[in-house]
Amino acid sequence: MGRSALLVSAHPPGSGSGTGVRAELTIAALRSCCDRVDTVSLALPSEDARAGEVLLIPRAGEPGLLGRIVDLGRGGSYYGAERRAGVEAHLQKAVAKGRLEPRYDLLWIGPQSLCARSALSAVDASARVLDVDSVVAANIRRLADDPDLPLYHRWFRRVTAAVVARGERRRCNQVDLVTVASELEWDRLGDVNPEVAVLPNAVPPGAPIRFGNTGPSLLFVGSLHYEANIDAVRWFVEAILPRVRALRPDAELTVAGSSPTGEIVELCAQPNVRLVPNPPTLEPIYSGARVVVAPIRLGGGTRLKLLEAMAHGAAVVATSAAVEGLPLEDEREILTADSPEEFAERCTELLNDVERAARLGQAALKTWSSQYRPERAQEQIVALVERVLSSKGARASSGRPSPAARP
Repeated sequence: MGRSALLVSAHPPGSGSGTGVRAELTIAALRSCCDRVDTVSLALPSEDARAGEVLLIPRAGEPGLLGRIVDLGRGGSYYGAERRAGVEAHLQKAVAKGRLEPRYDLLWIGPQSLCARSALSAVDASARVLDVDSVVAANIRRLADDPDLPLYHRWFRRVTAAVVARGERRRCNQVDLVTVASELEWDRLGDVNPEVAVLPNAVPPGAPIRFGNTGPSLLFVGSLHYEANIDAVRWFVEAILPRVRALRPDAELTVAGSSPTGEIVELCAQPNVRLVPNPPTLEPIYSGARVVVAPIRLGGGTRLKLLEAMAHGAAVVATSAAVEGLPLEDEREILTADSPEEFAERCTELLNDVERAARLGQAALKTWSSQYRPERAQEQIVALVERVLSSKGARASSGRPSPAARP
């Protein structure tokens, strides 16, 4: 179609993180409607091999206390990573060297708005889309509710959330279209000037679980350096797993994911708990699981780990926080529980009842197939590209912005 697009992401496409999976879907959709698609991503050293043709910008290390205070004064710790990595300078240099175009038909920023300020300053484009995905300020506010944190840290995070919220809204108001992963995230975002569209997450299909071949096995999957997942593993191992074993002594737990911290390694160093760090594929891990657990208490956004489990037809026990933003019904596609006692009981019910676990898994698989397949998400992205480019042209002739309205 003679169009060009640039995706600027916080993680390389396909890197295994929720952001990376969403970016990979976005690239596939953009390539179906644009002749040229360039991609720039922040990256950890471990992500380099997965990045393919992506222009990588090395992600700077985490700052100390003084650096966090400086970040707070400059727009919040979340956006400090953008400044420390020198994203704007990297983009300008890439344009000067011809690695990137000086102007694109479409600039698609995200998932996450981490690189938005730099991209908007360094790259010219006819139309600009900001994929917020999940509202970072709301996630930080949830993390501030961690009861194990000292009062000072909780206060600091609440202040950070307020600062980041202002930054998010400011970045949103500089683009033509904002996308979020769910209606709940739209509500958390609040009022912004441009049009807002819901673009649900999606994951590829997985090999369906054969429940007749599974034992009394529990599975947790997630990025094992992310604070909300560390809290989830800690809570499950310390408060829930002992109660499960009181009811089912032979129960086993597998914890699988990228970059496990020292705390995760220590939590998994006990009998019948297996840690699988940085697995090349999750297929054999899912195939042996009777129950997938999502004991999430912190953070926000729609949980990619739940969509992955649904794509495998897994039986899932999750907290109400974990299912936020997803149209899942308790006892139909999933079991929910928010106390250690109830969570352990529901896990044990599924460990003991293979047929019930299989029914839940099949219902979850059906919901994934109807709402969260990659093809559906890519079709929505292409439609949004068509809409924002045509709308941008209409506004250029009329001089009036279109109001935000729910689709």
